[in-house]
Amino acid sequence: MKNPLIKLPLKDSEDYRHIYHVFVIRCDKRDELEKYLNENGIGTVKHYPIPMHLQEAYKDLNIKEGSLPIAEEISKTVLSIPMYYGMTDEEVNYVIDKLNAFK
Repeated sequence: MKNPLIKLPLKDSEDYRHIYHVFVIRCDKRDELEKYLNENGIGTVKHYPIPMHLQEAYKDLNIKEGSLPIAEEISKTVLSIPMYYGMTDEEVNYVIDKLNAFK
């Protein structure tokens, strides 16, 4: 994948190993990317579109918007793309090609 607008998950290292139960990318133009992918037949999911501290279940903690800027930024930029057992090489390459073509 070679699109500077899209950030991929960290690569495995000695200190970090991804389990890939979902494949989450980040993009400052997340909503536009989601629309583009959906229009090209690629399903997407926004996991945690509202940061945890701003969800109704945690309102009693009284954590205000702006208090956790990194969590808020991540919630605005993350997008899960298809990744599942049985995805063909053709399907994987199609997703990669569409991601690379996004502007």
